[in-house]
Amino acid sequence: MNFKTTLVLIALLAVAAIALFVTNRKGDTDTAADTTTTAGEGKKLIDVTTDKVTKVTVAPSIGEKFTLEKSGTDWRVTEPVSAPAETFAVDSLVRAVTDARSRGAIEGADATSGATGLDNPTYRVDLVADGKTHTINVGAKSAVGGNVYVSLAEGKEAYLVPVSLAEQLEKPLSDYRKTQLVDVPSNQVKQLTVTDASGKVTVRAEKQGEDWQLIEPTKMPAEKSEIDDMIFAVTGLRAVEFVSENQADAPKYQLNKPQLTVAISTEGPATQPATSPATTQAAPKTILFGRHDDVMKKNVYATVAGTPSIAKVAATALENFNKKPLELRDKRAVNIDPEQVSKLSFTADVAATTQPTSKPASNREVAIQRRVEATVLGPAAPATAPATGPATTQSATTQPATQPAAPLSKWELASAPKGEASDEKVDAILRALHPLRATKYLEAIPTTQAQPVATYVINLTTEAAGGAGVTQHSIRLIDRGNDQPLLGEYNGLAFELDRAILRQLEGEFTKGAPAATPAAPAFPQGGNEPFPFPPGQ
Repeated sequence: MNFKTTLVLIALLAVAAIALFVTNRKGDTDTAADTTTTAGEGKKLIDVTTDKVTKVTVAPSIGEKFTLEKSGTDWRVTEPVSAPAETFAVDSLVRAVTDARSRGAIEGADATSGATGLDNPTYRVDLVADGKTHTINVGAKSAVGGNVYVSLAEGKEAYLVPVSLAEQLEKPLSDYRKTQLVDVPSNQVKQLTVTDASGKVTVRAEKQGEDWQLIEPTKMPAEKSEIDDMIFAVTGLRAVEFVSENQADAPKYQLNKPQLTVAISTEGPATQPATSPATTQAAPKTILFGRHDDVMKKNVYATVAGTPSIAKVAATALENFNKKPLELRDKRAVNIDPEQVSKLSFTADVAATTQPTSKPASNREVAIQRRVEATVLGPAAPATAPATGPATTQSATTQPATQPAAPLSKWELASAPKGEASDEKVDAILRALHPLRATKYLEAIPTTQAQPVATYVINLTTEAAGGAGVTQHSIRLIDRGNDQPLLGEYNGLAFELDRAILRQLEGEFTKGAPAATPAAPAFPQGGNEPFPFPPGQ
């Protein structure tokens, strides 16, 4: 065989090999088109945007079907119960369906085979958008790749989408239902009523302007932060679990004879002038608390009057409503306008001590009154030096006094040593009384206490503007020592308070004496204001 013949045979062999390869490749591709997944392009399964969806129904193959419907911007559960839904959670569900994108497709007989699970879908999801219903069937999860098989309506084609869609659908209805029992903005509540098991009103409060007033069982100003806490406990009350959707079950949970009833209203008291027709007024929201769920008393049954739902809520909610009037009283135990004070006096009766050092008993009395006319003296008479003399050549020692004298203090000491008083020290005391906040109210000053370390009595005279009248005030403070809170008495009230005010009663009160530097601001229990001492004094 010559060289030319050898080259021809090699060329023919190469052509045959290429033809065989192409033929086999085509056959593999044709087979794959019938039985395997073809690459997808991440196309959305349904051409719907999340905001257009107004209804979604999830029907699992095992379990109860539920339906959610949109009204405005809010979602509600409409099947199997009628209840508000958590809008954020439902939006996440809808987004998981509308954003689902194909990772691949299966056509032919294998699309609805047992391997895909679409012959008996695990979930059927119906979305309604712009009046049109879109259906997605969700089958089995793929063995590898983190996908799940889905199909559209009665389609014969299966798609692979991320398994996160199936995980979203696995959530129970309870994950979408709103657990908040009362949907009322707390800042709109104007009335609060708490009633015990006997039907007796233990708290009835009304909002007047920006302040709250206790109306029952005793009329008194209320501490805003305390009432706000009770309102937050109502508006923030959430179900741990819903146990029934039938009020016929109420006796089973002792809700026909509740241990506590709390009602809130966004309308003002009935005695106030109506600002809108009665037919448009919002009805009060009333929560009934029944028995505890077990001997551990961790939860208690509750229901909102007029609704079918019965829920378990944390039993700690009851603690927010079992309050005595004194616990709710305005913590401003003393609130005297400094501008109306004309006289101020105090006595300090300090007992003898042996520890840590021996000190004899002492008694101190200071009396101060507002100067009737705190006028400023005029300038001194001009000097007799010739007017022609240039002012710039005058000696500093012979220059006439042209500066006005220092003004008199507005307060003067009526007790020894008499004379001008320190305005800074007096003003600091008056600021401490405007207001003087209690940390806790007491039924009475304890009588079983040991001998007090010191007793202080502050007396003030106030004169209303325009000569409307003169009022005497007397505040008694008891120091029990050992850094315990002071005990206070004023206008029949007994209370505990911060010790900081004692700093203002120390030292001299003559003019020039500085006011005590206040301690770090304190925030008494139930209040949100610092102790009223000005910084830098």
